[in-house]
Amino acid sequence: YQRNYVWDFKMHTKTKKWMPLNDKAKTDQIIEENSGLGYIIARVDFTYDKSGRLKKWRNKLENRKTKGHMLKLNGKITEIKAVFLNKPGIELGIQDGWIKDFNQGKNSGEAGAARKPKYQINVEKIPKKFIIEMD
Repeated sequence: YQRNYVWDFKMHTKTKKWMPLNDKAKTDQIIEENSGLGYIIARVDFTYDKSGRLKKWRNKLENRKTKGHMLKLNGKITEIKAVFLNKPGIELGIQDGWIKDFNQGKNSGEAGAARKPKYQINVEKIPKKFIIEMD
C-alpha cells in the first residue's frame, strides 16, 4: 500500500524473535525513492497442518511435489505494531544488531534458483523511536 509512503504488511509467528523482511536491494531502493518504508507487523499464534493434508491438497492443486515445512492452517493475531524505517534507521539497526542480512536459501518455485539476500529484523528489539503509536 502507498499513500505518502510505501507500507508492507507482515504476519510473523509470535514464537520467533527474527522476522524476514524483503530483498535488500529492493528495500534500499524503495527507501531511497520514498524517504522510508513502513511495516505493519502482526505477531500471530499460528496453527499448523501437522497431518499434511493441506500440503497434499495444495501440491495436487498446483501440480507440484514439494516437501519442506508444514503449512499454516490459521492464526490469531496477538499484537500489531507499525514500524517506519529510513536509511539511517536501517544503518542504526544493523549497527546495533536488531537488523541483519540473511540468505533464505533456494527458491522451490524456480527450479532451485538462489534467492537474493534479505533483511531480517528482531521484532522484540526495535527501538521505540521507530514504532508508530496506534490508538
